Amino acid sequence: MAVHAASPCYGFQDQGTMIVAASDGLWDGGRACGRMYTVRCIGGTNAVPNPGGTVTVKIVDRCPSPGCTSTLDLSREAFAAIGNLDAGRIIINYNPYAFIYIHELDHFSYFTFSLAHSLIHRFTLRVIVLQGLN
Repeated sequence: MAVHAASPCYGFQDQGTMIVAASDGLWDGGRACGRMYTVRCIGGTNAVPNPGGTVTVKIVDRCPSPGCTSTLDLSREAFAAIGNLDAGRIIINYNPYAFIYIHELDHFSYFTFSLAHSLIHRFTLRVIVLQGLN
């Protein structure tokens, strides 16, 4: 059984393994808790090759200055999903991750989808269509 350290965001509640600590620039006085980002490795900081790919992570902690030199301090599992653990540090690109829920498909759905499509350049979106709910 894994032992989890308490986080400022969730205490001892397990938030999974795809988690990160935010630097002071993203922490936003604790309002960053729960924000999710899609993170992509775009290169290494040394000669160690990195697999690339993307991972979706959740902010659960703060990585304070001056010790934190990263924008996002990825968990070991999140880092391993996009980078080589032997690299130690990687260069990332990250975007806010957002959900859009559409309750029923009707004549407004096209407008809603068009609006969602126009936001794609600002956010990584996942559109979930829920049908038949009362």
